[in-house]
Amino acid sequence: MGSARTITYLEMRRRGDLRSPERPPPDGFAVRRVDDPAVNVDMYKRIGALYEWTDRLPWSEEQWRRWLAGCETYLVELDGEPAGYFELRNEGRTALIAIFGLLEEFRGRGVGGHALATAVERGFALAPAVRVTTNSLDSEHALDNYLARGFRITHTENRPAT
Repeated sequence: MGSARTITYLEMRRRGDLRSPERPPPDGFAVRRVDDPAVNVDMYKRIGALYEWTDRLPWSEEQWRRWLAGCETYLVELDGEPAGYFELRNEGRTALIAIFGLLEEFRGRGVGGHALATAVERGFALAPAVRVTTNSLDSEHALDNYLARGFRITHTENRPAT
């Protein structure tokens, strides 16, 4: 049973609105595109366990493959270790950051802002605007990170527990 949550919808309409983090990325920071559904499944489960990411848990391998056929997946690494990931979907006029998350042990190490800036840059390579959603069950730093990178809130929605 899911918890009540507030969903925040954000958008960035101009590439020039993207603000990179003030401090440089940590040594060993890298982002690379991957094409292996097992990475998505693993990262979704590991990161999502903290934030009630449950929608995809019952998916079959075929459902994952169908979803990922329309996505670009990027693995965020620090010193060669997986630190997080993000998925991008081209939706025509916008690129959707469908998933963005870091493993708990990599939070607070300067990874998130640079990973998000990379996601936004790649999103603008796909479409003229980038959008993302977050909710009140996500990391307490998620919304602040989106706003710090230059996203603007378009609207919010309250969803009761299911």
